[in-house]
Amino acid sequence: LIQGSIAPVDLAQAAIGPGISVFSRYSRVREADGSDMSVKDALLLINSTLDEVIGEQESDFDPDTRFAMKWYRQYGWGQENSGIADQLARSSDTSIGTLERGGIFEAKGGKARLLPPAQLDGDWDATADERVSVWEATVRLAAVMAKDGADKVAELLPSVQSRVNLDAVKELGFLLFHEAEKKKDTKDAILFNGLVSAWGEVNDQARKYASTPRSSQQAFDFDEDED
Repeated sequence: LIQGSIAPVDLAQAAIGPGISVFSRYSRVREADGSDMSVKDALLLINSTLDEVIGEQESDFDPDTRFAMKWYRQYGWGQENSGIADQLARSSDTSIGTLERGGIFEAKGGKARLLPPAQLDGDWDATADERVSVWEATVRLAAVMAKDGADKVAELLPSVQSRVNLDAVKELGFLLFHEAEKKKDTKDAILFNGLVSAWGEVNDQARKYASTPRSSQQAFDFDEDED
């Protein structure tokens, strides 16, 4: 589902639909112990499995992104003690200094926080960036999408692809939407759904952009992984 064209906002329903349809096809649905399964319990099981499947993607991300995802899940864009940030960074195989150089984190005066999308929606050349994580690329692209639209995001994709895997950007967008929904953060949910929902359109525009004379990039393969 994530690798397809489904929008993040529709992911939960797409996962729930086939499972719940079993109740309309059969008179009884049983638990593993033989007892009757209720629709409520089925929904809990489906949502729990969806959480596990989406969460499994985190292990494939770079250290900075793994740290940022853990921080976002616990603290969002809010401030927390820099000592906690240091411990979490070490456990994620990164450091506060590295995260700051990567342009996604800020620590000063004993407090630390992730840089919010509003601070990452300006001009950006990924090829000139010292350190680029999947997190930075995803948050920047989502912020640019909200501020300037798909055309601007399409212009950025060739340089972004030279630094990070675009499939990973899309996957993180799904994951961030999912986390925002769980936190009931409507603003963030809309932000990340906006990027991923337009992913196909943005890739089409990026291919056209890459083939124009004003682009110094050669043709890129922006096709989504269909495996």
